[in-house]
Amino acid sequence: MPAAAGVVLSLAEIAAHLGGDVLGDAATKINQVATLASAGEGEIGFLANLKYRVQLQSTAAAAVILAPAFADEVSLPRIVTANPYAYYARVAALLYPATSIARGLHPSASSASSVPESAAIGPQVSIGSDVQIGENVVLHAGCVIGDGVVIGAGAKVLGPITISAGAKVGSNAVVTKPLPAGATAVGNPARILDNSEQSKERETQAEKMGFSAYAIGRDQDDPLAKAIHGLLDHAAETDRRFASLIKELDAQGVKCDSEVLAADSFDPKYLSKIVD
Repeated sequence: MPAAAGVVLSLAEIAAHLGGDVLGDAATKINQVATLASAGEGEIGFLANLKYRVQLQSTAAAAVILAPAFADEVSLPRIVTANPYAYYARVAALLYPATSIARGLHPSASSASSVPESAAIGPQVSIGSDVQIGENVVLHAGCVIGDGVVIGAGAKVLGPITISAGAKVGSNAVVTKPLPAGATAVGNPARILDNSEQSKERETQAEKMGFSAYAIGRDQDDPLAKAIHGLLDHAAETDRRFASLIKELDAQGVKCDSEVLAADSFDPKYLSKIVD
């Protein structure tokens, strides 16, 4: 599947626009941003979180953005700057300049699902059935959105990209590569989250409460995300213990009354509001 179509710039041209020191081949061409783990030919990665430092040695990126303290830890062409994450965001803006996509569904686009008035759906976009599209979503020309996909508010899908059936895109994510069926992607650039049993249990627990935690990645540093993870994990463990206690009481002939078995009063709309 094709990646997002954008501008192609050399490292020298990027530095001329944004500053920073280029080490290595300044003529290296860049057409896309990506994480260190997912980057490949023509893509520039960045190191902003020290726990991903080890990925400098294995990344297939064409170039990287990093801080002066790590400039000598990789032989790849690189741009050295004091704030790699902020620099990366500015590179993304250079490579994917804002295009004028009118709000609403372009006349050449087709959709089997409802589209919010605030969303901007570009030419030749195809949207399948049972797709949930949030407010202010932007889908660039040629995107193909499979059945049952969920796209969170403010997310952008850049270029002629396919989001396969059942995939989920977190709020404000920027998707630059195709997503396989059932994948969950968050962040800018969007990265695919793990599919561990713990993540599945969190999602199940969240659904019981009336909201979806799909946009909360376990490796995010956001304190709110970590707090929500802790709450969901604790709720899951509490449910497990209560179920075990009720089962044991039942085996002993002790019946719980309806007040004990009833769920606590809970307002899912309020939780969704504070999470969003």
